Amino acid sequence: MTFKMTEEFASAMVTVIPIILLAASVEVSSLVNRQGALQDELLRQLQQQIDAKRRGEEAAPLRVTDTGPTGCSGTALALFWFLLSGAHVIAEYQLIMWLAGTERGDHPLMAKSIAFIGIIGFAAVLVGWLWNLVVTSRSRSRELARLSDQLEDLRRLDMQRKIEEISGNQ
Repeated sequence: MTFKMTEEFASAMVTVIPIILLAASVEVSSLVNRQGALQDELLRQLQQQIDAKRRGEEAAPLRVTDTGPTGCSGTALALFWFLLSGAHVIAEYQLIMWLAGTERGDHPLMAKSIAFIGIIGFAAVLVGWLWNLVVTSRSRSRELARLSDQLEDLRRLDMQRKIEEISGNQ
């Protein structure tokens, strides 16, 4: 397949690249915000445990949920996002300069690299959306299971109290 920089391609990509960048930014921002909210909840629970211990009370156990990508995977995600954003900004700059220039060559390498950057950006948006969907779904499933277990424990406790009441009345 041969590539050629054309005005139609450049005009389309100069519009598409910022849209891809914006959509990817929304996905990354959502993931970062979600991770921050989960970490804030964990800090709140830790503070409650500290306060309970200071009062001499038994502290409720921590409810730890997935916090999203951390450590090596979080660093890799941040690096990938940084490089992808930089590539998109460079591609946008090249497109604007090519469109503004009076002498436009075929520039097959530039056309190919811009197409590649656009495809990788589009794929990253899809992967980010799917990642968010899976992580959110998994966390909600775990939270639902935890709440169901607590409800079952409360039902058993209630049943035990009723049995003790009946036994005590006889």
